[in-house]
Amino acid sequence: MIKLFTVFAPILLMLACSNKAENEPSDLPRLKKQLTEELKAITETYSNDNHGFIYTLFQNDTAQLQVVHPSYIPELKTSMEFGLAIALAFDETFPGEHERHEQFKKSTHFSKFTAYEWEGIPCYGIDMKTDIEATIILLEDLAMELYAFNEFTPFSTDFYDQGPLLKND
Repeated sequence: MIKLFTVFAPILLMLACSNKAENEPSDLPRLKKQLTEELKAITETYSNDNHGFIYTLFQNDTAQLQVVHPSYIPELKTSMEFGLAIALAFDETFPGEHERHEQFKKSTHFSKFTAYEWEGIPCYGIDMKTDIEATIILLEDLAMELYAFNEFTPFSTDFYDQGPLLKND
């Protein structure tokens, strides 16, 4: 029986994995659950008073992705309305960031973002309005493509309330 399992185990594993396309993103249930809970809470709590905020996704104590009030990205600032904007920064003075930046430029998501610079650092932003679901999908894709997230990747998040912002009337 053990010999039979040894022969068939690799075949069964291959069959189980073959149902998934090679480039199809894997599901990140833990990340998706946390992003959903926290972005919904941020939107429900701070949208009426139009609070500015910074929400950061960390991997190994390093900030990887951010969601901010859209007015924090001057190139996206068309109004002071509350929303969710994804912000990416590639500080190429850190190891691996030049390669990650090049990888982002080749990604299918690159054309959706607006380029800008902050203190000489190449940055990109996209205004997701208040679409939490689309924001989460894009964050998951970026986490997997750029930062090699998988279902076991340790991560943490942080949130800073920046207080109410005045709306342009």
